[in-house]
Amino acid sequence: MRTVKTPSSRVLTKAEVDATIERAGRELKVECVLVSVGASTYVRLSAHMYNEVDDYKALIDLSRLLP
Repeated sequence: MRTVKTPSSRVLTKAEVDATIERAGRELKVECVLVSVGASTYVRLSAHMYNEVDDYKALIDLSRLLP
């Protein structure tokens, strides 16, 4: 498991984090965890044996959903 800083230009609010997580599920068909800590917002990456490469490629599109 690892957290990775998102390319967001600012820290997301709780409401923005929740909305982005919901959109990621709906539009990208991925489950993700976003968290804002300090001056940055991070996405948590967690690898499991049932994940496929396409699951991680879908997360790359997460950046287009960030406000």
